[in-house]
Amino acid sequence: MAVVLLSGDLMGASRIEGAARLAGVDFQMIGSVDAAVDCCAARPVALVMVDLATAGLDVASLVERLKGRTNNVPAIVAYGPHVHEAVLVAAKAAGCDQVLSRGQFMSQADAIIAHFAKRW
Repeated sequence: MAVVLLSGDLMGASRIEGAARLAGVDFQMIGSVDAAVDCCAARPVALVMVDLATAGLDVASLVERLKGRTNNVPAIVAYGPHVHEAVLVAAKAAGCDQVLSRGQFMSQADAIIAHFAKRW
């Protein structure tokens, strides 16, 4: 079982990778929606974490593609800058299971990953 991070932020990824390691799950960082969907189709993924600051991201399309699959639908947790309130609201409207500010997500990453890892 794995957790996937859709982001281009290498610094943030190292923090999240550490949280995944603590939870005992595999971690994969991915830079595109297509690669994230392919990854979830190829292996069991408990959680997809979406950095809403990822260049070219269409979060509604991502959520639709991930939840449109018939098996192994992962939880989707999105996070972004607290000053981009419209982006956070749009992610929630798109169907993300949880939407947080970047600060909230980074401070709670251990608990979030552990919570979704237990579901598997």
